[in-house]
Amino acid sequence: MICETLSPVIVKRIADANERLKGGVWFPDSLDAPPRVPSLPFEVGQTYPTLNGKLVTIVEESTTRGYECAKGDDDKWRYNREQDRGRCTACNFNNPDNLVPTPMSELEDAQAE
Repeated sequence: MICETLSPVIVKRIADANERLKGGVWFPDSLDAPPRVPSLPFEVGQTYPTLNGKLVTIVEESTTRGYECAKGDDDKWRYNREQDRGRCTACNFNNPDNLVPTPMSELEDAQAE
């Protein structure tokens, strides 16, 4: 599995994101929604981990109002708007292909500290 090649700090960050999403689909206004962590929009050229530990590099952005999305090198589109950043389009919030909205460069910097 890819997680075996990632550092323990990065694996923990992914596990924390998975834990927040435990329980399946949630809606942003529901009482059982996982806490939102403020994050910056995805950037073309940056690499991000998925919830299952794969690494995806953002290759394209769409800025159509209401449908702001980012496309990964795996050809999947993910929302790039604050309320559901990282979620694959037309998928639930615990989809293993959803992105953790923290770039690998930041995760690696945190590990070095």
